[in-house]
Amino acid sequence: MSDALPTFETGRLLIRPRTMTDYEACLAMDRDPLALSLSMGLGTMLKRMSGF
Repeated sequence: MSDALPTFETGRLLIRPRTMTDYEACLAMDRDPLALSLSMGLGTMLKRMSGF
């Protein structure tokens, strides 16, 4: 069995594993409160952050 993550592509969408070239964009997304609230739900984000 392969350890590689799959890639999924349609005419309008490409989902692929993250690479090091995505590093800066991922950091920006992870620091954006709106992006976090949309991807994880605001309650989940606040619960995770309260542990720091």
